[in-house]
Amino acid sequence: MGCGDGVKRMSSAGGDVINVTNGGAPEVAEYDGEIFISTEVDGIIHILKYKPSESGAAEEHEELFRFPAKSNQASFFSVSAKYMAATDRDNNTIQLYNRTTKSVTSRALPGLTKPYNLHLLPDGSLLVSGAGGKLIKYRIPEEENKQLEIVWACEGLDFPFGVSSDENGMIYVGGAENKTIYIINEKGLIKIINRFKLSSDDICEVQST
Repeated sequence: MGCGDGVKRMSSAGGDVINVTNGGAPEVAEYDGEIFISTEVDGIIHILKYKPSESGAAEEHEELFRFPAKSNQASFFSVSAKYMAATDRDNNTIQLYNRTTKSVTSRALPGLTKPYNLHLLPDGSLLVSGAGGKLIKYRIPEEENKQLEIVWACEGLDFPFGVSSDENGMIYVGGAENKTIYIINEKGLIKIINRFKLSSDDICEVQST
């Protein structure tokens, strides 16, 4: 789990807490049984693959990539079979890591002035939430010198921050200001859960491009 002073590990049954990393703005993600960590140290965001030790030996980390973070803001990231994507909030871009070629490229975000959070989908596309109440789905071109392509954009969300999806293709977006959860599919908003009360208000319609 990410804490103010780094990432901690403990078993589901409780017990001792083990320091995994020290550093600010930690984020943790799991993909296919592997653990990945983002942490900021001395103005640098480090994206790590974590190798837990069950034998009492030293904890191991493999650094996958890094980039500057002058503002010391957290970098939110997501992992898929092919990519890792991390928000670069100083430059309002993302850092995209190809897990096969191990190359890293900085990609602009058409239609967004400031990214908040992101989520890689199983189909290889990317969701990014950002300023202006926007959620945009991007196609990631194979060519590293090409920018992301907008598939559709959804507007009018309240401070969209947390982004996730399920195996049925449903998208869930957490609105940070009013404790709201938006449930979205490819056609638009389906349902709003506001402070755990269901609403049928339809304020978001997916705009395909």
